[in-house]
Amino acid sequence: MYTQTVSTTDALPAYFGNTLRVISLFVQTGNFWKPCPSTMPVSLINFNAVMEQSDALLSWSTASELNNSYFAIERSSDGLSFTTIGTVAGSGTSSEIKNYQFRDLNPLEGTSYYRLQQYDFDGSSKYSNTIDLNSTQLKVIVAPNPFENEITISVSPCVNDMYVKVIDVTGRTVFEENNFTCGSSIKLQDNLSTGIYFVNILSNNKLYVTKMIKK
Repeated sequence: MYTQTVSTTDALPAYFGNTLRVISLFVQTGNFWKPCPSTMPVSLINFNAVMEQSDALLSWSTASELNNSYFAIERSSDGLSFTTIGTVAGSGTSSEIKNYQFRDLNPLEGTSYYRLQQYDFDGSSKYSNTIDLNSTQLKVIVAPNPFENEITISVSPCVNDMYVKVIDVTGRTVFEENNFTCGSSIKLQDNLSTGIYFVNILSNNKLYVTKMIKK
């Protein structure tokens, strides 16, 4: 096919014929431009890190995976020299969305840099993008925890005009307020089911998540 494509000629002007032949040759030789190349053998949708109490919670999702053995989570204090702090098993080969989490129980003081090194079953690997997280920016305290129907949210250092949202494990919003004042109390619905809930606080374009339990 390649030889025949190269030897084919058109009567002048041959602009369109030559254009189609060039594109065809790119495809045949494997040199066609890939508009969305992936740096990993998996299609990574997102990679995020948030502070949850004193831990750094890392989460990422994939749209598809090919021969994905596992992820190595790497951390750095300067964004240059990285150390592996844990691993999470991959899903092999999949065309469904897969969600992953890893909890760094001892984040560095100040800014930590994180990246994923994804390993295939044959031992080859690729890196994700690098993200950063500042562990000293904001500490969130929710009390009492476990709670009945009223909680007080305190942050250190104190920040006003925060956005606060409380969701259940299904993602349903049970409380939401803009311009929330540091140290204020909120009363939740009396008919909330017992179980786990999450307080999401958005301040200075940073998201902080705290888990709490309904008695």
